[in-house]
Amino acid sequence: GAKGVIARLKDAAAEGLNQADYPVPDFAAAGSPDQLAEAELKLTATMLDYARQAQSGRMHWSQASADILYPEHPTDPAEVLANISTARDASAALDGYNPPHKLYKDLKAKLAELRGQGDGPMIYIAEGPALAFKAATKKQGEVVPEDSRVPQLRAKLGLEHPDDIRYDAKVAAAVRKFQESVDLKPTGVLDDRTVKAINSPKRDRHIDTVLVNMERLRWLPRQLGAASLGNAYVILNVPDFTLKVMQNGGQVWTTRVVTGKPGKHATP
Repeated sequence: GAKGVIARLKDAAAEGLNQADYPVPDFAAAGSPDQLAEAELKLTATMLDYARQAQSGRMHWSQASADILYPEHPTDPAEVLANISTARDASAALDGYNPPHKLYKDLKAKLAELRGQGDGPMIYIAEGPALAFKAATKKQGEVVPEDSRVPQLRAKLGLEHPDDIRYDAKVAAAVRKFQESVDLKPTGVLDDRTVKAINSPKRDRHIDTVLVNMERLRWLPRQLGAASLGNAYVILNVPDFTLKVMQNGGQVWTTRVVTGKPGKHATP
């Protein structure tokens, strides 16, 4: 059981947690029964820390904003110890304290993908003239520049048709989305500043965004929605001004919304 717990602690980074927060004692160096007992107590304390932070978060939501309010769902140390020590698979039992939501699992997969990309070859976009897609108007057809750098750009942004040299609407939209993610003006034009930003190894920003959202999901209730209504719940996405009604794991309705600002103009 202890080996399963140790394996889970050593994999803490995959859950968006800080592995250094969960030190594992050296059992091999424990030469006496007292030293073995001390090592086991240290491992138990670390395991309880992991379970608490995996379920409730590394920090309390009130530290982020006074406008956030979630129901508390802390772990019970006695329950955790009983659960892990009697489980047939201690590693899986400890993993069970991480959020069960699909959104969390999607973010965990994205985190692994981003970290995997960090070890791969870098794709550099060469400097060149600015590329701008222009949609068709009544007076003029659409303008779709062609450039030998576009296939590299498509690969960098994860777009289809990697050999296509056309800077079309989809490429421009992906460039616009990238610009928004790095606080550049979202023009959709591939200019020198955008090329420089794309070539900068700033994956840490994307990784940090995923880590923060994994932490935010730990604040949410373990059970989203009412079981009697097919686990229905409403999720309001303030940044993209949408409200979605979710049921049975899928979206059943959505609408655009107006959201307020903290203070006098806060959304009720």
